[in-house]
Amino acid sequence: MPEYKLYQGDCLDILPTLAAGSVDAVIADPPYPKKFLYLYKAMAEKAYNTLKDGGVFSVMAGQSYLPRLLSCMSETKYIYRWMVCYLMLSGEACQVFDRQIIAFWKPVLVYNKGKIKNKWIGDVFNSPKNDGKDFHIWQQGALGTIEWVERLTKPNDTILDPFMGSGTTGVACMRTGRNFIGIELDPEYFEIAETRIKNANNEFTLTEKEKQTGQMPLFT
Repeated sequence: MPEYKLYQGDCLDILPTLAAGSVDAVIADPPYPKKFLYLYKAMAEKAYNTLKDGGVFSVMAGQSYLPRLLSCMSETKYIYRWMVCYLMLSGEACQVFDRQIIAFWKPVLVYNKGKIKNKWIGDVFNSPKNDGKDFHIWQQGALGTIEWVERLTKPNDTILDPFMGSGTTGVACMRTGRNFIGIELDPEYFEIAETRIKNANNEFTLTEKEKQTGQMPLFT
């Protein structure tokens, strides 16, 4: 059975306390507003020693400040691998009012610590069902998060999410046989995440159609 360990507090304080080389991948969805951009680089740098050599660092990002974010990440030790398209064609599209854009996809940035060791991936992830926002205003869909986790990691890997929110990445890890480490600052969301992850196998049932809908070919 997959294992999980959860921390309530500021990820910038907790990340340096985690064991070096104990994590196969960081998968995170930090907040997108301009005032939070500094968190991407700060979190990336503090998570670096926690990752194994060849480990994956992957973050979802908004597009409004993407050039600045890419510039900040270029100053870290990570090796840029690719930008993946996370499709939202099932009613999750969002309106970006200041840019007059209706966004049907989000960038998922993929970096590596050193040489790439994990499997080939297609560069489109799909969220085939509008099943997010039940627990957190910025929550991602569970099925889309499962695809994100499965594409970048292997069963029995340990996944770290420094911005756990309501625990969707943890649920995805429990459902797909990955170990999970989660960090969340807000005590209310931490409690929600803890409950969801503990009961992950009862949260929803994936039909075969839902598992396969919209998924791109995966090279192994």
